[in-house]
Amino acid sequence: MAEATTTELKKETIISTESGWFDIDWRELWASRELIFRLFHRDFSCSYKQTIFGYTWFIIPPVINTLVYGFMFGTIGKISTGSAPKFLFYFLSVLIWNFFSSNVNKTAGTFTGNSGLFSKVYFPRFVVPVAGLLSNLLTLSIQVVLFTLIYGVYMWNGAPLHPGVELLWVPVIVFLFGVLGIGGGLFIASLTTTYRDMGMLASMALQLLMFGSCVLNPLSEAPAALQPWMALNPVVPLMETLRYALFGSHSFYPGYLCLSVVITIAVFILGLATFHRAERTFTDTV
Repeated sequence: MAEATTTELKKETIISTESGWFDIDWRELWASRELIFRLFHRDFSCSYKQTIFGYTWFIIPPVINTLVYGFMFGTIGKISTGSAPKFLFYFLSVLIWNFFSSNVNKTAGTFTGNSGLFSKVYFPRFVVPVAGLLSNLLTLSIQVVLFTLIYGVYMWNGAPLHPGVELLWVPVIVFLFGVLGIGGGLFIASLTTTYRDMGMLASMALQLLMFGSCVLNPLSEAPAALQPWMALNPVVPLMETLRYALFGSHSFYPGYLCLSVVITIAVFILGLATFHRAERTFTDTV
């Protein structure tokens, strides 16, 4: 009987506020993988439940946005997309930016959107951002299928697309976009425990940031004097590298890309540290 009691005690989870910035229990997170899957399934399956068009809403908004941006910036603004077909250029930009911004917004709302659940039961709080990332990845995967079909049609019709070994970079770049979005969202989430309006400010800032991140125009179209400064935004080199890998008609900036990777990792580490610090006391303020 004593042995059974001892075994049970060893299985207990001890919750303490006395821990460092990086004392994250990754084994506990792995043990919560079933919960991650359930939250992921909830987010994805409920996205467009009880709607007329159902899951086609994963496709309709980016297509409409592509047509609008293509008309505004391509037709009216006369912004060059190089040899890349305009629709493919803007469609890719919209898909990747939506993936990045969705990760930021979903992660930023971790504490404010789940405060009731967190106050009732304990589980690793990092489970929620991971589930959100998986949901966004699945959404992006569905949209990429349509992008691939359109890409193939353009190639069939003789568009100057020359995919090569650089296509192997695409999953890595998408992964870096996810890491950057999660890192920024974690940092904002930690701020919302004290200042709830930080989430709304971040959402507004993302909308403005899109126009300053070479999302709707190549970096080569920006003034030469501003290009090094714009490249400090980690989104810019990642987007340019993705276009280079898929279209082969845009410039490749290895120096800017290395800087972007360093900034992305730094943002993620900072976000993870502040998130871990905030999760221990957020129930007192949120």
